[in-house]
Amino acid sequence: MGTDNEKFLRNEFLTMSIFGALGRSNTYSKTASETSRNLFRNALREKLREIANKYNSPITEEGHLSNVVDISNNLSSEFPDCLRNGRFRIGIAQKVLNLYLKYLWCAELIPLPPHCPFDSIVIAHLPGCRDLNWTSIDSTEDYLRLVRAAENVAQSRTLSEWELKVWGEPSPVVVRKPGTVVKGIDVEKSSGFEKYASKFHDQLKVTMIPYKNNVLKTAEIKNIIESVPTFKGEDQWIYPSDHCINHTNKGACYCAMTKNALFFQIARGQYRVLSWEQK
Repeated sequence: MGTDNEKFLRNEFLTMSIFGALGRSNTYSKTASETSRNLFRNALREKLREIANKYNSPITEEGHLSNVVDISNNLSSEFPDCLRNGRFRIGIAQKVLNLYLKYLWCAELIPLPPHCPFDSIVIAHLPGCRDLNWTSIDSTEDYLRLVRAAENVAQSRTLSEWELKVWGEPSPVVVRKPGTVVKGIDVEKSSGFEKYASKFHDQLKVTMIPYKNNVLKTAEIKNIIESVPTFKGEDQWIYPSDHCINHTNKGACYCAMTKNALFFQIARGQYRVLSWEQK
């Protein structure tokens, strides 16, 4: 591959990896300015460029884990005021590095990476790990717990090959009903944001009936919600991601990641309205 072509691809891969890891991860502190965020992203970009050179030949898992920790600690030390709780968490560091390596590997610019990117889509395929949120992980123990679970599921396949296949598949549907225990929580007795989000489920389902199988942007869904009189005063708290079959948030509706979900996330800010009778 020509030098200019490779330089272009690597730059694009860096941009996509940083966007993919930071886009929904609540990385920054509430007081972080746009200037400090730009400085952080530029430093992260340079750190990834530096570390990626170590992957021109096969690297051990120990070496790879050391690189993840190095990114986390280095950026945390340099930008404590920019980051939530002063930390660039392990879970986000692994996502950005593993995603960048995935792009490079798929473009045949490096050998097979030792691990794969771990996010909500991948974790949904890992029994026993669905209590972990990749954006909150900040220990190597929790990260390696994901790795070992993935190795068990992948069996004879490498993690990179396995993840490349499952990432494009629908996430497993986890049926959650009132009275059942999910992640150690009795759904019927739970409270707080999850119960609050769930109170909108039935009315939102009725509201979206005319739009079944349509692909809508978040802004379009919000406009539909705002037009419903019964949602007046509450519409600012209703998000499609809280009622999604392949994505979820902390405090999402009970329907999230189940067959009762109302939306399927196509891309960031874009959802298909599900035809739930057919699921």
